[in-house]
Amino acid sequence: MTRKKELTGKPAVMKEINISLIVDALQTLGSASRVELCNYTKISQPTVNQLIRELMTDNTVLSLGSADSTGGRKAEVFTLNSKRSAIACITVTMNGFTCCITDMNLTEEYSFTCKHQDGVSYTEELCTVIEKLLEEAPDTGAISIGLPGAVSEKGIVYAISQIPEWEDQDIGAILRKRFPLPVSVINDINATALGYLKIDESDCQNLIYLQINGTGLGAGIIIGRRLYPGFASFAGEAGYMQIGNRQSVESRLLCAEAGERAGLLSQIVINMICLLNPDKIVIGGAEITDQFMSIIEVACKKALPPSVLPVLSGTSSSTECYQKGLADRGFSLLDKGVHLLK
Repeated sequence: MTRKKELTGKPAVMKEINISLIVDALQTLGSASRVELCNYTKISQPTVNQLIRELMTDNTVLSLGSADSTGGRKAEVFTLNSKRSAIACITVTMNGFTCCITDMNLTEEYSFTCKHQDGVSYTEELCTVIEKLLEEAPDTGAISIGLPGAVSEKGIVYAISQIPEWEDQDIGAILRKRFPLPVSVINDINATALGYLKIDESDCQNLIYLQINGTGLGAGIIIGRRLYPGFASFAGEAGYMQIGNRQSVESRLLCAEAGERAGLLSQIVINMICLLNPDKIVIGGAEITDQFMSIIEVACKKALPPSVLPVLSGTSSSTECYQKGLADRGFSLLDKGVHLLK
């Protein structure tokens, strides 16, 4: 006789897990009744009832009233209170800062840009723009920073040639000392990959976002709908890959003509398909055009069996997805419960 596997643990931990499951369900579904939450989360009806009452008491969840009747008793429908907390999102480049406030639905409510001033510390400028965001949105519950460098598992920033001041610095720790809020610091391309996953309407499980620009080549890798950083947070540093004569792809791309760059990028895409076989690959960069993508698609079809080819798409601007990825990272800090790997 086989026994059904049940999740067990200390009551306080189990409560946090169940709260997180309900919050995640409401973010995914938009709205749901108690029965729908039970079916989606596999949590018992009494537990869902109790936790919904608690979440409504602290204003995390709102009632939308009764759903249209299907013949029986009208079910009450619930949704997340997207205005309970705001998220401060800042994208950092060598030229300055793009800043915005979003609600818990990741919808932008306020934004501004700030240029970097020569001779002024990036850290002090970052703190100044955060102060401005917090003045605009005092209910901010999390800060999410995106930057053009790698971020280790311990939060140390490295390989950030555009902002040498931040090399080997724990920017998150510095900010947490200045502001009493949880802080996320993430590589810009990884954040963009998360943003694409967030807006994707398919059931995409594995995605690669590959970005080519004037400063090099990088990738954000999603496996099982989770960012894959690698053991040293170096996964996705595609510019270091070598193609012929032990020359890095990045050095060849930067000195190649547009047509040759498309050919070189095709080789990278083919190698990534062979190695990870993702559902989807998105290629971003200012020079990405239909013609550029056509060269890559033809090369992939020529080199690989049709059955293994992922969905390929290109975009010349990924700003919206970058911001969405940052906001989603901030949202995960607002929901402090314990999460289960799915």
